[in-house]
Amino acid sequence: SPGKLLSFTIPSFEALTQFGVATSPLLYMWIVNCKLEFWGIWWWSSETVAVVTGGNRGIGFETARQLADHGLTVILTSRESSTSLEAANVLKELGLSVDFHQLDVLDSLSIKKFAEWIEQTYGGIDVLVNNAGVNYNLGADNSVEHAQNVGATNYYGTKNVTQSLIPLMRPSAVGARIVNVSSRLGRLNGRRNVSNTFHLP
Repeated sequence: SPGKLLSFTIPSFEALTQFGVATSPLLYMWIVNCKLEFWGIWWWSSETVAVVTGGNRGIGFETARQLADHGLTVILTSRESSTSLEAANVLKELGLSVDFHQLDVLDSLSIKKFAEWIEQTYGGIDVLVNNAGVNYNLGADNSVEHAQNVGATNYYGTKNVTQSLIPLMRPSAVGARIVNVSSRLGRLNGRRNVSNTFHLP
């Protein structure tokens, strides 16, 4: 039944890759989910609460939609209350369990109020998806101000939200989840041009 943890074994991604079964992490997750669905074993239920920051559009909105479509209760947040409400209503019209709340990851008071609301309304959370972030793609956007905003939002904003919500993450047999959404630029390994590093005299 949903939310019940049973004992079973799924080969690792490395093992499936070795035998040519899974060629990517996404395919591996699909295989895992198929096996879970076949056995009717899921670690979540409608009582599982997931918070998605920056959930009013794009990747955040789709993440919220899919989590809710799988039966979780989703708290959708964004900087503007109106956009959070509009996005949440779209999902509610699909019959999904979605709530909304304003959250500005750059504002410590906003984070504090959100954490208090979560505790009062839901008692805690099980999943945190840190999706809120900013990016400047055009060359004309290059500036110290924009760089500072990226660091403040994508790093410190994520860090501060996580630190505030960790105490509210409910203990369970399967453990709570924190997912940080990032681009390839945020990778700390696998960089290709190490040999082209220049050394100053």
